[in-house]
Amino acid sequence: MAFTPLTKASLIIATCCLGFGQESYRHYKKCPRPVDQCLQTIVSSYMETAWDGLRVDGVSSSDPVRVVEIEPGSPCIAEGFKVDDILVELNGVPMQTWTNQDLIQAMKSLKVGTVVTYTVQRGDRTFHKQVKMASPPTDLVALWVGNHFIQHHYKKSDVGL
Repeated sequence: MAFTPLTKASLIIATCCLGFGQESYRHYKKCPRPVDQCLQTIVSSYMETAWDGLRVDGVSSSDPVRVVEIEPGSPCIAEGFKVDDILVELNGVPMQTWTNQDLIQAMKSLKVGTVVTYTVQRGDRTFHKQVKMASPPTDLVALWVGNHFIQHHYKKSDVGL
């Protein structure tokens, strides 16, 4: 299976994941796939994940869902989102009572190219912002892949954690 371009970082992570603890991953793994098959599957899957570039806080709490970081070059930067914006709704669905799992499911249900509408509160103003979801940058995909392998294929002692 051919991949869209993997960055140098993702190749390093993949090499490390395939090389670390081959014996021990057989004894400790949460992922049901063999390492090589898992790598191919999740890289393809992550590259097709809809991404807006927002990192938020306040999910699964009584606090509002607040933007804490916006990735440079992301769709939300292009649409003028700002750190400390409050996300009130996504496509008309209130976000205040969402859990982390609700947010993950909402994002997983979106496809690259889908246009979503956020209701945003900034100070005393409330307005709508439309965002066209994009593919995540490959360095972010590399980070996600590395995290998956560390969490689901290896014991902490295998990777020096």
